[in-house]
Amino acid sequence: MNTVSKNTLLLSLAALPLSQAGEIDSTLAVSSDTNSQPWYELIGDYAHVYKNDDNPFVQSIKFDGRAHYQYGFTDINNDIGADFDGDGHELRRLRLGTKINFLGNWHLRYIANLEDGGFNDDVVGFNSTDETYIQYHFGDVGGIENLKLSYGRHKFDIGIEVHQSSNKIRTIERTNISNTLYRGGRPTGLLAFGTYRTVDFTLGFLSSDRDDILGEWKGDHAYYMSLEKDALGGHFVADFVWNDGDANSSDDVWAYQWAASLGYQTEVNDWNIIADFLAGEGFDGSSAYGFYLINSKFVVGKKLELVTRYQYAAGNGDFLLANSRNERNVAPSGTFGELDENHSFYLGLNYYFLDNHAKFLAAIDYENFSGPNTNLDGYTLWGALRFYF
Repeated sequence: MNTVSKNTLLLSLAALPLSQAGEIDSTLAVSSDTNSQPWYELIGDYAHVYKNDDNPFVQSIKFDGRAHYQYGFTDINNDIGADFDGDGHELRRLRLGTKINFLGNWHLRYIANLEDGGFNDDVVGFNSTDETYIQYHFGDVGGIENLKLSYGRHKFDIGIEVHQSSNKIRTIERTNISNTLYRGGRPTGLLAFGTYRTVDFTLGFLSSDRDDILGEWKGDHAYYMSLEKDALGGHFVADFVWNDGDANSSDDVWAYQWAASLGYQTEVNDWNIIADFLAGEGFDGSSAYGFYLINSKFVVGKKLELVTRYQYAAGNGDFLLANSRNERNVAPSGTFGELDENHSFYLGLNYYFLDNHAKFLAAIDYENFSGPNTNLDGYTLWGALRFYF
């Protein structure tokens, strides 16, 4: 299906009849008591442009968006080459999306990426589809609660850092081991969601096609499972993906054979604690594994939050990747070869203007990289603004 046809399909679904809306004041989703609401809640209210549960065709139309901007200065010592430093700003994310509930149990989701530049190159324009899918809610079926089936382009989750929305993560960038396995994946496929005996599950049959709009099933396939359960005073998350491709696969979403993660999140004496172990293997036998520990605590009311993070990752071959932001972005070409080990220490302060809806993040991130032809250590100073509605 070409891009025009895909966009036509999305617009057609979005334009389902509104003729059953009834009186206009009964369909407005905006609260009448606007004087007592903060402005960011008003944005969310006005973005909920239509709501009428009595309409048999379209029950709800809502828009949402996010804007993330950041700056980083990086200074690296290179024991086997020239030291280097550099800085850069980036419109990290700019997205606008819509959610449409129609025909009772059907749901349509579309999110566009509108950041079309990159590091030190802020450009606004359509870049790609972030997510687009159609979903049906079955309700409770047999022993499964809240069963849902979804087809389309979905975010791929591996590890707790990735499960958490970029609007709500407590660090400016995710860890190297998370991004090595995540790779910004947006595979197309069929997902099933539900809860069975207190275990939340997601099962997926996915195409490995890498596409900017929607995968066309021209490549290999992947099988995905995610399980979540509250236990031992916290929340466990386990993920696994198997890709049936091989070293000859091209434009593969993952470009590796398999990945797995096991994470745990809890609270101890007002500290929010996340611990996660991740591993994966490439088509050629190269591999990577690692873990991270994130601790965070509010130190001034619910406004100022202290965040610490330690990550260790080990690699075999060229599987383990350094983050592009900022190390690879400022490094001379060829600086990063195969990585055997990576240590990262992160210390940050987050100031919440309006909860996660608007916040400022500042941090220092120390990294050490070692490998056959790599011996680097240094730091990045970060500043970031995050906003969403």
